[in-house]
Amino acid sequence: MKPNTSPDGIHLLGDFYDVDQRTLTDSKYTMGALEVALRDAGFGVLKTAVHQFPDTNGFTGVVLLCESHAAIHTYPELGYAALDIFSCGATNPRTVIESLQENILTGTAKINEVRRSLNRDSQLTSTR
Repeated sequence: MKPNTSPDGIHLLGDFYDVDQRTLTDSKYTMGALEVALRDAGFGVLKTAVHQFPDTNGFTGVVLLCESHAAIHTYPELGYAALDIFSCGATNPRTVIESLQENILTGTAKINEVRRSLNRDSQLTSTR
């Protein structure tokens, strides 16, 4: 896997509502699905770290990528998950979000897109 030397890319920030409890509490299940979606989209997975919070049974998971990172934070008591994926390469984080929405993050979603670039004039942010 060759690291990307440019910071230009897409950073997706997702808010997911009405998420099922298994997705929000079973870190092995959710992180496994995230890693499969990342690999299927062509991302180079380097390392994964997870911390489970015993008081709420939610977790934070981070996947280090050749292209940057993916992170998820779950809040089972609220039925909510926050996901962000940054790709500073040719890989498309939208593909990962779409796969997760079809399989484990099936509730309502709000996705924000930030274009990251060294070109100060190209910093665009959109919401869908």
